[in-house]
Amino acid sequence: MKALPAVDHGILFFPRGGSSLVVKNLTEQTLAAGRPARIFAGSLGQPGAYSHAPTFYEDLPLTVADYNPAATAHTLGADALLQPVPMHPSYEDRTGVPDRVFAAVAPATADAIEAYWRRHLTTHHAGQAGLLHLHHLTPLHGITQDGHRPVVTTLHGTELKFLNNALRRLQLADALGLSIAALGEQYRNEPRATLRRITQTANAPGLDETETLLTDRWHMWTHASFGDGSTEKFRKVTARSNPLESLSTGERRLATMLPLLAAAWSMYSGEGFHGPRLLSVDEIDAAFDEPNLRQVLALLRSWDFDVLATAPFMTPMIKQEAGQVMVHQVVTTGRHRVTVPWLWQGHGEPQPLTLDLALDQAHREEHT
Repeated sequence: MKALPAVDHGILFFPRGGSSLVVKNLTEQTLAAGRPARIFAGSLGQPGAYSHAPTFYEDLPLTVADYNPAATAHTLGADALLQPVPMHPSYEDRTGVPDRVFAAVAPATADAIEAYWRRHLTTHHAGQAGLLHLHHLTPLHGITQDGHRPVVTTLHGTELKFLNNALRRLQLADALGLSIAALGEQYRNEPRATLRRITQTANAPGLDETETLLTDRWHMWTHASFGDGSTEKFRKVTARSNPLESLSTGERRLATMLPLLAAAWSMYSGEGFHGPRLLSVDEIDAAFDEPNLRQVLALLRSWDFDVLATAPFMTPMIKQEAGQVMVHQVVTTGRHRVTVPWLWQGHGEPQPLTLDLALDQAHREEHT
């Protein structure tokens, strides 16, 4: 029997949150189903610690990036992100730790981290026997540039919260008629007056949320510089000047999806790429009205993507536009969940797929 394609999971961070639990559970379930699986992850601390990857992932197949030397270098005053095995950056901005926030990582440092992980994953042939499943948006994605393996990415709550907070700060600054830099400066100099002014502004967030957004050290992040000094280094984008603000919710989602779809199409169309043109889309019909959803589905068809998507309902329009769909219906009974496979072939009703386990006597004798 031909071996099933393997699933390799890549996660930049040492075990410290829910995404590591997701990686562990997915790997356990994949192995239990008879499919090879491995984990590539960071590790910090000694055996027995939660952050120690071999301890956390127990006996699962694991290749680690040992962050202990980088953490030691940090205690001696060196940059943990510039070590031979570089410490990962973080989506969270905390003081007194070796992993500074992504927004404070210089481009050259980010390139070095990406280069390390590209070598690390390539050396161990990650994803080359099947699928590479990357968790979070991180420098691990540098390996996708070679186009030699199918890649799926799962976004977790950490970066979604990071991006949402950045947007809320932008809205705060715009409500006050300030730039982001000016808002940070004003809050540092006059915190109480700034909070009072915000609470008196229409459509401003509540006091608790405002304090959380402003007391984070976002205004101290060091960003890369662009331009030659004679022109504006950063182009100010506010809620008023953002062209997406004039679009409906569905149009806005379509506009933000198109660059991602184009990037995926470009990668899959690269010279030498062989493999499924796989996309994973959560709630594919969320926020779309019917015309915009038709456009998305038509684009997915025309670019020949293999789409794995979730949806609360299998609507007639989705069936009509997709033409042929494999549906896995999740059925919950108590604490147990099973999936029931159905096949829609473009007409009639979806038909359940069954596995006939009954073997005739001759077949049974042949295999005894």
